[in-house]
Amino acid sequence: MNKKYEVQLQSKERETIENILHADSTSKGIRNRCLVLLLADESQGAIPTQAEIAQRIGVSEVTVY
Repeated sequence: MNKKYEVQLQSKERETIENILHADSTSKGIRNRCLVLLLADESQGAIPTQAEIAQRIGVSEVTVY
C-alpha cells in the first residue's frame, strides 16, 4: 500500500503519545494506534515499511494505512 500521510511528531507530541501508551486505562486499540504513530514518525530517522510496522505491532496493514 502507498503511504497516505507523513508523520513528523514534535517532542511534546511524542511525550503525550508515550504517556497515553503507558497509562493503565488505555485500551489495546488505542495502544496499537500509539505504537503505529511512534514507529511511523519520520523525525526519528528511517522508518519501517507499513508491512514491517504491522508485523511488529501485530495488526493488519490496513490498520497501519
